[in-house]
Parts: sequence; C-alpha cells; structure tokens
Amino acid sequence: METVAERLATVRAAIKGAAGRCGRDPHGITLLAVSKGQPAAKIGEAIAAGQTIFGENYVQELSAKRHSLDLISQAHSPVVEWRFTGHLQRNKVKEVVPLVTWIETVDSLRLAEAVQAKAGRPINCCIEVNIGNDAAKRGVRPEAVRILVSAVAELPLLKLRGLMCIPPFCADPEASRPHFRRLAGLLAEINMAKVYPSPLTELSMGMTNDFEVAIEEGATIVRVGTGIFGERQ
Repeated sequence: METVAERLATVRAAIKGAAGRCGRDPHGITLLAVSKGQPAAKIGEAIAAGQTIFGENYVQELSAKRHSLDLISQAHSPVVEWRFTGHLQRNKVKEVVPLVTWIETVDSLRLAEAVQAKAGRPINCCIEVNIGNDAAKRGVRPEAVRILVSAVAELPLLKLRGLMCIPPFCADPEASRPHFRRLAGLLAEINMAKVYPSPLTELSMGMTNDFEVAIEEGATIVRVGTGIFGERQ
C-alpha cells in the first residue's frame, strides 16, 4: 500500500508533467490537499512530506483537525494553511472565518455579505460557478457570475481571487475539458471587462480524476483528495 508521501510525490509529478505539456511553469499551480473525511494522522504525514495547503468541507471537522494539528503546523515552515472548500451555510460563517485563509465556495451575495460582516480581516475567496448548470451542484450560474463579481467588489474584506468549479462527474477526464475551458473563458471575459478592480488570477478546478486536464486548460489551483490520502474511511 502506498504511503501518503508516495502518493503526494506521484501527484506532484503528474502536475509537473501536465504543466510541461502545455508550456506552463508548475510552480504557478497550487496543490490543495482536500483532507475532508481523512484522519489527522494522515494529514500529519502529508505535512511531514512538505504539503502545506489543506481544504476542509465541514466546520466541526475543520476545527477539530486544526486543534489537533496546531503543534505540527506551528513547527512547520512555511506555516500550514487551511481553506474552506465545501458548501458554507451563512449560520456557520462566524465559526469558519477565524480558521481559514480562503473560502473557495462563495456562491451568493448573501453569503458574501455574511463573510464581510464576520471576517474582521481580509479573507481570500473564489466564486463557485455551477459551470455545467447541474441541479446536483452548488454555485452561481455562469450567466450570473459578472453580477456577483461586481457586488463582491463592494465588500472590502473579501479579496476575490478568481473562480472555482466542480463539473458534472464523468469517469472520462476529457468530459471535464469543455467545462474547464468555459470557466477560463469566463475569467478572461471578467478581466477584459474590468468588472473587478484588480485582475482575477485564480482558476480553482480539477480534482483527483481530472486535474491534469484542468491544468492543460489553465487551472492555477487543483484540489486533490483521494489521490493523496486514499479512499475516505
């Protein structure tokens, strides 16, 4: 059975290979290890292997893991960073914002305003786009993204960095390519129209099954869970 460190090495090599195929610098791609449902011990192994950025989907799980891993995190250089990658309910915002540096899943103005009200400090965020108009997925519809970007620009504590998506799942990674390409096109359109005061640079897209395709289509953040930690318990 592969260790977490071995899996991490495999994922990093795949990121480097995908970047090389499309003439990109792999250092411009952030690996976000999605650790939801994984025990703290495995996260500790990933930290020991040099992984510094983790994503969690549930408030209580995030809080418990941060508490149990604080000593490891504080001893690590650079400091371990936590991001929220799940659906965030407005009544949980107050609990989440002290624990994370990014919220990748802002999907409504009401949620953005709730983060603004509770943040107390600047917090990075991405707008989650329902790129496949999939009824089973969260996120703002592509045709409404500009409106939400414009509204978020009025909230000084939200530092909008880019767009995020989860395409409809398909076993064939190539099925995700049109969705990734569309998200990249949306980001380019928003920047060209100067909807936000500063250029948006981040495309958070691609998971264990399709992150290499996402990189080929411009992903700057890939969210890999089982590819690093194995199946969830």
